Amino acid sequence: MNPSKFIQLRKDLNQIIDKEEDFVCIIKLKGSYVFGEEVLGRQGKENGETLIL
Repeated sequence: MNPSKFIQLRKDLNQIIDKEEDFVCIIKLKGSYVFGEEVLGRQGKENGETLIL
C-alpha cells in the first residue's frame, strides 16, 4: 500500500467508526522484527484485545 492510499484509508476509517465504541488497530511492519501500531478510535481504554507475535 502506498502512502497516499494509507492516508486515504485512515481518513475514511475515521469518518465511519464510532470513536466512543469502535477501534481499528493498524499494524505497520517496519522490518523483519520491528513493527509499529496505530489505533484509530477508542484509544487509551481497555479493549480486551492483545497482540502476540
